[in-house]
Amino acid sequence: MKSLASRIQHRGKPLLELPSFRHRVVKAELELMALEVTNLRVIAAARDGGVPGAESSLLKVRGSELRQELSELTRRALGPAALPFFPDFLHGDDSLDDDRAQRRRQRSVLQSSQAVDLWRRQ
Repeated sequence: MKSLASRIQHRGKPLLELPSFRHRVVKAELELMALEVTNLRVIAAARDGGVPGAESSLLKVRGSELRQELSELTRRALGPAALPFFPDFLHGDDSLDDDRAQRRRQRSVLQSSQAVDLWRRQ
């Protein structure tokens, strides 16, 4: 994320230099470190014969929240170029209707490529 945000320009500056974006990236990085420490504590407790406690649930919930935050940061960093990689962000789950889902994916890719072309021209 840091590498991506340092390469993408926003108004002539790397995205990572924007205080609000940098704050979110740093916060996510710190939360990831805290999650890693908690994970190591759970592993050490299990190694010593302990049973997983509330930390296991915390790891699952916080890990999911952190994954969502990183996806959101990636979408924000890539702008319209992210649309082909996150089509479900714009549309609901059509996995039960294959024909409809295929048409929607094709339309989404076409719209996102048009949005990227427009974005590049600005």
